[in-house]
Amino acid sequence: MRIQLFLALVIAAGCGSVTALPDAPPELPPAYLGAWQASSGDLWASSYGTPRFMQFDEDGGGSLYTRFEPAGVLGCGLGFLHAGLFEGVIALDIQGQRIYHYELADENTLVLSDQAGRTLTLTRTTEVPANAKCGELQVAQAVTDIHVQMHGFSGLGIASPTAFWISGQDYLPYTINPSTGVATAAPYGGGQYVHVQTFEGANYWAHCGCGGSQDIQLRTPDANPAAVTTIDTVTLGAGISVRAAAWDGMHLWLGGGARDGSGKTRILKIATSAGERTLADSFEFTGIQSLGTVDGKLYAIANGLGPTLVRIDTTTKLAAASYALPAGYQWRALAGAAGSLWLAGNEPDGDLRLLRVTAP
Repeated sequence: MRIQLFLALVIAAGCGSVTALPDAPPELPPAYLGAWQASSGDLWASSYGTPRFMQFDEDGGGSLYTRFEPAGVLGCGLGFLHAGLFEGVIALDIQGQRIYHYELADENTLVLSDQAGRTLTLTRTTEVPANAKCGELQVAQAVTDIHVQMHGFSGLGIASPTAFWISGQDYLPYTINPSTGVATAAPYGGGQYVHVQTFEGANYWAHCGCGGSQDIQLRTPDANPAAVTTIDTVTLGAGISVRAAAWDGMHLWLGGGARDGSGKTRILKIATSAGERTLADSFEFTGIQSLGTVDGKLYAIANGLGPTLVRIDTTTKLAAASYALPAGYQWRALAGAAGSLWLAGNEPDGDLRLLRVTAP
């Protein structure tokens, strides 16, 4: 019977009188696709930021957008998978646990949960707003394969357009010519203050990265020990373990962990008057890797969902903007020069990379 029916259709087709069979109904997209805004729940610890939005995409991927309080640093879209897995399951690499369950409570309510019973409730929205997303950096210049490995405590000090200072993994200072990518051993007078952070005029600030590391020293490039100036943050009245510094032409900015046992990270603003260094301001900020300034604006490499470039509003003490850093590199430090920001970090093979980006 099936053969006869097939032959009949073929014959009819030859006569041009076949009526086309109806197309299969189109597949409807899963009801959970699109943007969702977090409304309540305890699913993720605050150390990973407060969940704000999730985006489920048609290609089976998605992004989680968070915000780190109190500074307001944005989590730059942590990716996850929701397709190709068991139905109702997403894979998300956060907090050491990758698998989460989701379900639609109703057409406008999505609930995520983990094995411990913690949940996150989200409400459907039209889109993830632009102010919840990190900006994109405009790279103007890249210098790669610089044959020196940067120490984790190093900053980036710019003495001149051809002399960028860092500290290496061997605890010695180096200068780098960004035009050639050549690294050269810098003068060093001994001692523990080897982690170069920033230049003030012809001299550079460095910390020791040792113990509490509550102070920082201003040293001369010719390693003259008689010309050393020391700032002790405890004596100033806002003790921190100094890890970052930036000179903006008028003030020295310091960043590091508070020594009061609070576990918080703070930024100090140091003023200079009649040769004396005094504390002009102090405020809490999300974990800081490095500080830099351009045209009076303060920037930081801070902890978001991975290292994040942040422009800090020094009036509100909040992140004015957050920018995702290129993945795959250990970004250590930044510094400003001539309207641009320079970023420095280790490549996967241990060499150093410099990026010049337009100051956002």
